[in-house]
Amino acid sequence: MRSRQLRSGSNGRVSWVEISNTGPELTDTDVKQLLEPFQRASPNQAQANGVGLGLSIVAAVTRAHAGSITLRRPAGDGGGLTARLQVPSRRGDRSDISTGNASDPNRNGADGNRVVFQS
Repeated sequence: MRSRQLRSGSNGRVSWVEISNTGPELTDTDVKQLLEPFQRASPNQAQANGVGLGLSIVAAVTRAHAGSITLRRPAGDGGGLTARLQVPSRRGDRSDISTGNASDPNRNGADGNRVVFQS
C-alpha cells in the first residue's frame, strides 16, 4: 500500500511544498528524466497510469513563478520519491531559492541520492 505525505511552510521570503510517496523503487536515471515531458519510470513500472506529463507540468509552473523543484529518492532501500517546490513569497525576490547544478551529483550530498533541477 502506498502512502503520501505533504508538508509546507514559509520563512517569509520562500514558500515551499514537499510531497513524498512510497511508490516503486527508482533509479538515478529515472529521477533525472521525470521532469521531462512524456517520461515515466523504468519499463518495469508499466503498470503505472499516465503518459508522463505530471512532473514536467509541475516543473514548468514552478519555473514560471521564479521557483525551483528538487527531486530525491529516499536514503537506503525502498522506493518512493520526494518532490520539493520552492517559490519566492514576495514578487521579485529570488535570493533564498537554492541553485542546483544537475551535472554535479556531489553538490547536494555525497550519497548520490539527490538530484537538483532548476532552470
